[in-house]
Amino acid sequence: MKKRLVSMILSAVLFATSVPVTAFAEDANAQNPVAQSEEGTSQGSNVLKESGIDYKKNGGTFAEGYTAPSNYDEPVTELPGAEQITKAGYEFAGWYDNEEFNGEPVTSLSTADHSGSVVLYAKWTERYYYVDIPQTVNADGDKLTIKADAGGLYDKDHVSVTVQSENDWKLKSGLHSLAYELRNPQSGSALENGSVVASLTKDESHKQQEYNCNILDKPNYTGDYTDHLTFDIAFQDTTYNITYETNGGTITKKNPQQANQMITVTQEQYQAGTILKDLPAPVKKSSTFLGWCYDEACTRYVDSKDRLLSDVTLYASYADNQPMEEVSMATYARANDVATDFTIPMTDTGVAMTPDQVRKNFTIKNVTDSSETVTVDVTEGADHTFTISNPNGWTPGAAYKLELQEKALYFTGFDPTIRVYDFTVYREEVKNVELNKEIKYIHKKELSNLTVNGKKV
Repeated sequence: MKKRLVSMILSAVLFATSVPVTAFAEDANAQNPVAQSEEGTSQGSNVLKESGIDYKKNGGTFAEGYTAPSNYDEPVTELPGAEQITKAGYEFAGWYDNEEFNGEPVTSLSTADHSGSVVLYAKWTERYYYVDIPQTVNADGDKLTIKADAGGLYDKDHVSVTVQSENDWKLKSGLHSLAYELRNPQSGSALENGSVVASLTKDESHKQQEYNCNILDKPNYTGDYTDHLTFDIAFQDTTYNITYETNGGTITKKNPQQANQMITVTQEQYQAGTILKDLPAPVKKSSTFLGWCYDEACTRYVDSKDRLLSDVTLYASYADNQPMEEVSMATYARANDVATDFTIPMTDTGVAMTPDQVRKNFTIKNVTDSSETVTVDVTEGADHTFTISNPNGWTPGAAYKLELQEKALYFTGFDPTIRVYDFTVYREEVKNVELNKEIKYIHKKELSNLTVNGKKV
C-alpha cells in the first residue's frame, strides 16, 4: 500500500483559490502508450469500403455484443467510447487519425470532413488517480469540495482518502477555540477523525463530495481561528498469482530468509500489469526449456510483451536433448607441395570489388623466410571471382600464409568462414656430396673375399 499526506487550512476569516493536489498510482511497469501494428478491425468486412473505418485498437477490446460503426456513409456522431472499448490497466483516451496521437482526438466522421477509408488509432493512458483538495476553506459558511478521479484501475485496486483534524475539530486562535463541523448534506453525517471522504475503485472511479462548514460555538473573542486538516491518500494496488506447472522440471531460487539456501518455487505473486519478460526458467534433465504457455498443449506461448492481468497458471514447454555428435570443421585451407605457378581462387560475396580493392583486403607472407617481399597479381574473373598468383613464381621449398581481412571474401571451394590459406611449394631433392679425390672409392658390388686381421668380412 502506498500513502501520501496532504494538508489544508480551515479558517474563519481567510479566503483562497482552490489549488488541486495530484497523486498518481505507481504502476508495476510504467510505459508510455505505444501504437502496435495489428490487423484492420473494421467490423463487418476485412475489405474496407471507400468510406470505411479501420480501428487500430492497440491492445484494446470492444465490449461483447457491441458493433462499432464500419463506415461513415451516414454521419457518425458518436465513435466507440470508454464504455465500448477497454484495456486492462489503461484508460481510453480517444481516437486519433495518426499513430503519433498528434492534434485533437477524432469524435465524429462525415463525408463533409473526410474522404476515402479512415484509420483510427486508440490512445491509452496508464492507470492513475487524482485527488483535488483545496488549500484553504472559509469555515464560516463555505463548503469543502473533494474531487477524486481514477482511470485504468485493475480489479482489486482501491484509492481511499481519509481525514484527520489537528485540533480535534476545533478552530483555534491562541488560547481560544470554537467547535465546528463538516457535514455531508446527502448523508447528514459529520466528519470525524479517520472518516473516508473519497473512495475509488475500478467500477467507481469518479467521486465528488461536498461538506458544509458550520461553526457550532459562538465566538466570545475576535481573532483568526484556524484548524489544519490532513488527508491520508492510500492506494492499495492489485496483485495476481502465477502458478507454475513445470511438467517434471524444477524452479529454484534463493531463499529471501536465508541467503545461502535455495528453495523450490511453484507459485509467485506479482503486481497487476507486470510485463512477463523475466519469468523463471525451470530445469529438467535431458531437456531444453522452450518457454511458458497459457495452455497444457502449448499452443499459446507467453510473449515477452504480455502483461499480468489476472491469476494465471503457466505450463512449461521443453524439447528433448539430442545426443551430441562430434563434428570436425576445418578452420583453415591448406595445400602441400604445390607448383611454383600455383594460384588461389577467391569469391567476393559483397559489392563488386576491383582487383586493387581485393589486394588491399588480404595479407600474404613467406613463413620460412620473412625477409621475402611477396609479390602477387590479382586477376578478375566472372561472377565476382578473382585469382591470386605470383608473377615471379613461388619460392621452392617455402611455406606461405595468406589471410583474408574482408568478410565478403572467401576461398572458392572452401567454407566461407575460413580466413587463412596455408601452402607449401614443392622442391626437388638434390644429392649434393663432393667426393675426396685422394681416396679411391670401390662400389660395394665389386668387393668379395675380403679379410681383415685374418677374418673374412
